[in-house]
Amino acid sequence: MYLDDGWGMEHDFDSCNDLANKMKQDLKSSGFFVNKDKSIWQPTKKLIWLGFVWDLNTHTLEIPSEKIQRFKNDINSLHSVSPTARQLAKITGKIISFMPSLGNICRIMSRNMLMLISTSRYWDEQILLTSNAISEINFWHTNCELLPSKTLFSNNFLPDKIVYTDASSFAAAGYTVETFKKVVHKMWTYEEKQKSSTYRELKAVLITLNSLMKYFHSRLVKIYTDNQNVVRIITAGSMNAELQVLAIEIFNLCVQNNISIEVDWVPREENKIADFYSKIFDFDDWQISDIHFKYFNNLWGPFTCDVFADFNNNKVPMFFSPHWCPGTGGVDAFAYDWSLYNCWIVPPINRAFLQIDESPQYKICPKPPPAKMHHSSSPGSSKKHSCTPQKSITPKRIRTLSPMKHSPASFSANDNTTSSNPEDDDTTIVNEKTTTCTQIYNGTGLQEKNST
Repeated sequence: MYLDDGWGMEHDFDSCNDLANKMKQDLKSSGFFVNKDKSIWQPTKKLIWLGFVWDLNTHTLEIPSEKIQRFKNDINSLHSVSPTARQLAKITGKIISFMPSLGNICRIMSRNMLMLISTSRYWDEQILLTSNAISEINFWHTNCELLPSKTLFSNNFLPDKIVYTDASSFAAAGYTVETFKKVVHKMWTYEEKQKSSTYRELKAVLITLNSLMKYFHSRLVKIYTDNQNVVRIITAGSMNAELQVLAIEIFNLCVQNNISIEVDWVPREENKIADFYSKIFDFDDWQISDIHFKYFNNLWGPFTCDVFADFNNNKVPMFFSPHWCPGTGGVDAFAYDWSLYNCWIVPPINRAFLQIDESPQYKICPKPPPAKMHHSSSPGSSKKHSCTPQKSITPKRIRTLSPMKHSPASFSANDNTTSSNPEDDDTTIVNEKTTTCTQIYNGTGLQEKNST
């Protein structure tokens, strides 16, 4: 009969020493022979047991440095991009053995190697490494000594932030549970709409984390989703290449911002608010074409802030959005001081006349003043830019331009005027005797109003 791999623990040194002596005496009284070379009877706060360093000073379970070095030597032995299945299995086997110390990253960052091993017909068959598998091998070679170790004792901390996420067929959404909840919303692109529901649900988690990154920094975030696959993929990765990429992006985002996440599943009935937000259709999710923006940016720019935009259509890095989304400078442009920027303003129709017109500082005029010299200035800025058309413009009929092509604050007028700018042939706003005459003025001097 053999007894192996046992240890005891007490609250202080003296109690632990008494326990060691009692255990040693009990073993001898029972007729067992104690292996003195492998036994440690002197109380200690750090020991190597079962291939890991048990450190009671830091309360961590660490990988011994010798084991790390042997692992890196095995990686270095892969001299070619065509190792055998046996060699690759040796690498992945050691990675999986690190799980008690490093956690689920061992499963997430070995998926592509495991997929290659599963396709081999015999152990000595050479495998052509894919770019994703090579990235995983390089990741472990570079970071195996830098990854944080798990704690020995689980601490049931309450989360700092609670988040619910969901995705519909045309948008992703998430929100924080707090008095003034932060709502994340992003319309899907055409390519994203074609993806699976699991892809969109997983992408909704990534978008929510990315949008509220500065509020989640160094926090424990609890995420609820009504898709069970999302919980499993974030925890252990996926054999699907697209889903695996998203899982790695979520992991990297959390590591870079020191975010700890816990992901749990909830029934759809308990996720109705996120479901509601995900079904909001943003009719203002369109943009001015790049060639039009470059024209006005050269004329009146450089613009430093896109006042009404989102992640899909912002023209400059700094922008304000109606909801939280990745990269936004803030939610609700009317809550910020525009005088700090040279603003690119393309207001949505449904808000332009309701909110800008109510402000004593900003007005929208669908036709320019009678003077030949037209001015445009950023709100609050003293710098003005001017351009002089060859003919004055007298609109005979005002109509809004069609969405998806032009600014909602732009108007066209039937006129006999043609453009003198060579860029304004068939690619700019001035097209086939149609002249854009949007003007946004700073001040209250403009008294004339148009009737449409």
